[in-house]
Amino acid sequence: MACRNCNGYMPDFSFETFDQSGPVTNAPWEEYETFVRHVVIEEGVLSVGDFAFTKFALESISLPEGLVYIGTQAFAHFWGDSIDLPSTLTGFGDYAFASSVNITEVEIPKAMTDFNYSAFAGCRQLSAYKVERGNPVYTAGNGSLYEADGTVLVRVPDNTQEYTVASGVEKIAPHAFEETAVEQV
Repeated sequence: MACRNCNGYMPDFSFETFDQSGPVTNAPWEEYETFVRHVVIEEGVLSVGDFAFTKFALESISLPEGLVYIGTQAFAHFWGDSIDLPSTLTGFGDYAFASSVNITEVEIPKAMTDFNYSAFAGCRQLSAYKVERGNPVYTAGNGSLYEADGTVLVRVPDNTQEYTVASGVEKIAPHAFEETAVEQV
């Protein structure tokens, strides 16, 4: 289904919830949610809209270089065990890949300047963040995500049960441990 006059930006959709306060705009492909298992976003798409594939039990997602943003819950509940994020991706909406139960590792792209702490919340198998070489904002160490200078702990993987704060860390971001399995710091 083509989007006329979108200029590479997929429109945002909404998701009907129990307490929906505004109008619901379902993705036009939503009727296929029980059949579609693989999604290929073609080159030229710059942004994946909010809730675009949130109810789909996707096993694989192909994202093009050139993609810069993934919207709120766009791929929440993804069933695949890995996701290759394009190096051009700069940011995520809230819970973009939340509750994707099989993801074990995420590499933050070199263009990422706005990591949303909730992007991978509820990913119970996630045990490591990595950062693509050349990212000026973030770095990784012992599976956790830090600001580039190592002084701020940004996010601990959800599958972490025990965590030791690295030397040099001066600040822990407000949601660094949210929805993780950490029982002891």
